[in-house]
Amino acid sequence: MINEAFPESALYLFDTFEGFDGRDIAADRQYDLSKINAAAIKELVKDTSVQTVLSRMPFPEKCVVKKGYFPDTTEGMGENVRFAFVSIDADLYTPILEGLKYFYPRMARMGMIFVHDYGFSGVGAGRAVDEFCGAAGIIPIPVADEFHSVMIVRH
Repeated sequence: MINEAFPESALYLFDTFEGFDGRDIAADRQYDLSKINAAAIKELVKDTSVQTVLSRMPFPEKCVVKKGYFPDTTEGMGENVRFAFVSIDADLYTPILEGLKYFYPRMARMGMIFVHDYGFSGVGAGRAVDEFCGAAGIIPIPVADEFHSVMIVRH
């Protein structure tokens, strides 16, 4: 939907395209954050591939695939890259926190970060958002969806 709504803009796709990374699962378990069954989730997303994702895009030529472990995949992005809208749906504490740390300073003024699963029990999203926003003095804006997602606006 983002690719369709902004056909002139580059759409960066940061993802492992292989499910959760073991380092992130271990971190969630260490802090007793996620109650998800990582093996079951990995089975659900095993058929996700770059080609599958790009085949669903109305403007695949505008997609910039950054496959691998985040934030390692930000290497070479340059300090001047700015984002207008970011959607973070990583479920686990570490990738969400790292995503907020990376993207927030690079957001255009009044740019928005959408974080999925903020209020969904059993994932580390809530703790990551609360920790980041608390340290930065930001109040996340609730979204009326079934997973209690939030928006974070760069002022």
